[in-house]
Amino acid sequence: MEPMNLTHHFLIAMPSLQDPFFAGTLVYLANHSDKGALGVILNRPMELDLQTLFDQVGIELKDPSLGQKTVLFGGPVQTD
Repeated sequence: MEPMNLTHHFLIAMPSLQDPFFAGTLVYLANHSDKGALGVILNRPMELDLQTLFDQVGIELKDPSLGQKTVLFGGPVQTD
């Protein structure tokens, strides 16, 4: 069976999903490959704007007009 690539697809959590990390979520997969996946949970905004995030990690935000955009929850589930 050929592996499925879900890049640029949405994952909708089934109501029966018990995992507290993903329960009730809509996830956009920005990248999916045999090396892993990167997704953003679209229906779980954080209390953090883009400018604050960039300031915290020491990166210059090239387009200041994006600074007030809300950061959405997502990121690595496994950091190793």
